[in-house]
Amino acid sequence: MAEQGMRCRRPLREALPPGPRATLTRLVGAVTQPEMIALNARAKLDKVPEPTVAADFLATRFGVHAGTRERESDLAYTRYFGQGWYRYDLGRHHVQASGMAGGITGHAPLFERFTLGDSATLVGWDKYDIAPVGGDRVAYSSIEYRYTGLALFLDVGSVWDANTERRVRVSAGFGFHAGPAYLVVGFPLNTDDLRAVFTMGVRLTPGLRW
Repeated sequence: MAEQGMRCRRPLREALPPGPRATLTRLVGAVTQPEMIALNARAKLDKVPEPTVAADFLATRFGVHAGTRERESDLAYTRYFGQGWYRYDLGRHHVQASGMAGGITGHAPLFERFTLGDSATLVGWDKYDIAPVGGDRVAYSSIEYRYTGLALFLDVGSVWDANTERRVRVSAGFGFHAGPAYLVVGFPLNTDDLRAVFTMGVRLTPGLRW
């Protein structure tokens, strides 16, 4: 069984229908099963209203953010971001390829700048070693194979600023997943400081990792 997706977000008021229709049931068929499990967990365990969970999910897929002086913003910028995935399932064997890319024009605040190197992207790298204050360009791809809860992955990505040298970083590793809980060991590959980085936790919000 194969499935693929490419999320595109219009302005939120257009993407979400008004009133009680803006619930998780509106996302059935548009999200993967692990994503829906994570969304339901956030709604039921964290007591977050379903319209809010659905809105937050849509906001993570593809968006254009902007700040202008006309809106009394101290910074003028435009931020573009998109991500997609393709997944193939055969019994207990699962393969997923995912990627994301984005860019910023103008001068964006720190919280809008792109980062890689955490529990979901370039696992094994530290984001502060890659780009301490983030970058205004990002490109990232990952492929992961799972058999039941055991996983092997390879991540490739780069964060950089326009008109600066772009360095591509690679990491690989393995992990174990049981529902939203995970334990992952990642290794940064193209570096002189080869080391194992252990990460464990619970994911209650969907993302490129599933």
